[in-house]
Amino acid sequence: MEQKNSKISGSKSWCCKYNIIAVTLIAFGISMLLFLPDYLQKQMNINLELQPDSRTFPEWKKPTVPLYMDIYIFNWTNPEDINNHTTKPIVKQLGPYRFREYPDKHNITFHDNNNTVTYRKSSLFYFEENGSNGTLDDVVSVVNMLAVGAAATAQYWGFLRQLSVSTSLSGFGQKISVRKTVREILFEGYYDSMLTIGSMFDSEATLFDTVGFMVKKNGTDLLTGKYNVHTGVGDISKLGQIQKYRDLNEFPYYEGECRKLKGSPGEFYPPGRSSNDILYLFTPELCRALPYEYKKDINHLGIKGNRYYLDDRAIDNGEKYSENSCYMTESLPSGFINISACNFGQPLYMSYPHFYKADKSFLDAIDGLSPQKDLHESYITLEPKTSVTLEAVGRLQTNLYLRPYGFINLFKNVPRLMLPLFFVEQKFIMGEEHASELYYGLLIFSVSKYIGVLLIIVGVAFIACRRCMQCKSKQDNKNDLEINEKEATALMT
Repeated sequence: MEQKNSKISGSKSWCCKYNIIAVTLIAFGISMLLFLPDYLQKQMNINLELQPDSRTFPEWKKPTVPLYMDIYIFNWTNPEDINNHTTKPIVKQLGPYRFREYPDKHNITFHDNNNTVTYRKSSLFYFEENGSNGTLDDVVSVVNMLAVGAAATAQYWGFLRQLSVSTSLSGFGQKISVRKTVREILFEGYYDSMLTIGSMFDSEATLFDTVGFMVKKNGTDLLTGKYNVHTGVGDISKLGQIQKYRDLNEFPYYEGECRKLKGSPGEFYPPGRSSNDILYLFTPELCRALPYEYKKDINHLGIKGNRYYLDDRAIDNGEKYSENSCYMTESLPSGFINISACNFGQPLYMSYPHFYKADKSFLDAIDGLSPQKDLHESYITLEPKTSVTLEAVGRLQTNLYLRPYGFINLFKNVPRLMLPLFFVEQKFIMGEEHASELYYGLLIFSVSKYIGVLLIIVGVAFIACRRCMQCKSKQDNKNDLEINEKEATALMT
């Protein structure tokens, strides 16, 4: 009997221990599922915040990832036929001319009162012979930007002032096109004697002592302006979002919704994005933020990414997307973004390369263009939990809207057409080292869930095991009782 009581006591002791272990495991498992993801998310958000001592600051200020910019120039092969309306302009794509970009941010000031940071940025560009198809000494024929700029500015003046401009263009020997080397057309620029009277057109014109597509963009922040973005401190949903540009909190060029600043300059996006959200890339050179729309998921080095594309919305004239109507200062079919307001009044328009997705009438007016989806689309791929950029491919083309300008003689017989000048292709692809770091950082979220579920399963298994042991103990007690009864009966007999 004493042995039996000892056995029962031991069984109860083990049952109690099993109960404690099972409840503990289940409690830990539920806690990990309910609370650990939020804790990890908060820690991740803290790591994403932009602060002077944060992990993200050095790479934000001066990226170490190699960045390249490919420029394709459209050589205008028959400018002498521009007044012959039976002959289309013919262009030939040259390039790419590849440049290594070294961006940097300076004049950085953090504002603790509203959790923003103000900075200016500039880039140094160096020609890369490897990766280029041509040299900077290649000679190209392009439209005369100086003459077009003067005519476009003067067209709204009175007759006598327009006449003086027309006379000046003739006196300075201006033609509709110029032949220059690639180095002159791009960053180095070329001198034109007509620059000496630039102040009669625009006070800002005196900023330039040479003419070129990329003049004042190499090693200077003269044209990039001052940015103010949110650091994400206190509200991670605002991380990287533009607050002010050039000390203004709206674009002065438009009315209504189009005046609002929105989006990110491209370095940071708020984490935890929904794929239904439109991704806005703040692009001051285009006088607006470009809308990227989610299309599909991709896998980049084992990391899931949401890919957002520039599509019809960005280049619509307001017919399909009414929110674009306030951008339209001139009635044109869809396919182009008017960027003249933030480019000193030059009649410049941005499009996708080779008029991809533009109204067919523009493509039909030019010979030499061949739009292709794979070569001319733009997209950004973000990891959805952190919104870290996995890939970014940007391709945008600068065009000039050529037409008669008031009483300016040089342009009185030109047709109305969109003349392609050049397009830029920039790519960023996260390398294996950074991808591996991100992968294992994200793995913690998955592992924590699996461990939580595993603990609950083990806890339930302990309970099941305890039940089995209880059943076995009852059966053993029953067997012992039967044996004792038989022994007692045998003794009595």
